[in-house]
Amino acid sequence: MLVALGIISGDVSSPRLRVYELKELFLKHEMLIVDHHILFTLAGKTSPLRLVDWQEGRGLFDSVVIANTEGAKRLPVRPDAFFTIEDTRRGEGGNRFHFFLEIDRSTMPHASFKEKIHAYWQYREQGLHAKKWGIKSFRVLTVTLTGARARNLRDLAATILPEGARKHFLFTAADNYSLQDPNPIFGDIYLSPRDNGQHVTYPLIPGAESSLKRIA
Repeated sequence: MLVALGIISGDVSSPRLRVYELKELFLKHEMLIVDHHILFTLAGKTSPLRLVDWQEGRGLFDSVVIANTEGAKRLPVRPDAFFTIEDTRRGEGGNRFHFFLEIDRSTMPHASFKEKIHAYWQYREQGLHAKKWGIKSFRVLTVTLTGARARNLRDLAATILPEGARKHFLFTAADNYSLQDPNPIFGDIYLSPRDNGQHVTYPLIPGAESSLKRIA
């Protein structure tokens, strides 16, 4: 159905179907990935921001080697999706923004999540995104089920990341938008470790909203 509507292509839908056939345990997680593909597509129909690329699957997987006191350790970098948003109001060359999507269903221990964030940070620091994707920059968007979980993971990321890297990590809860009302997905609904506990929300795309919104 989604292929027929032009929302996704056949090369995306086929791997998804194979994933669903494996284990029901992963169904809800995979459906949230599908939902976000649709949400960004629908929101772009009434916004100057639009989804121009969406990728899933093992082709996204990579790794990064991190040196520590015990030697070198290789960490996986395995996003749930890679996508690109284009701001049609900006000139070519500075109008595309790239994201790695992480869907969190509150099943990952804090230690594992910290390792994931560390891997993304070092992946960026070592310039591996430029080698694999040919892009200058990226952000990591983590979507949780609740606002409390989003705040918790935001605070956890702040204990790992240096100040200069924090702006590249965003957190939000899936209940901030819906398939019936997808437009908020481009709004000021994102938390960032850079706010230093000030409870400020940010837009998905820098400068896409006129102002920041403080939450009570």
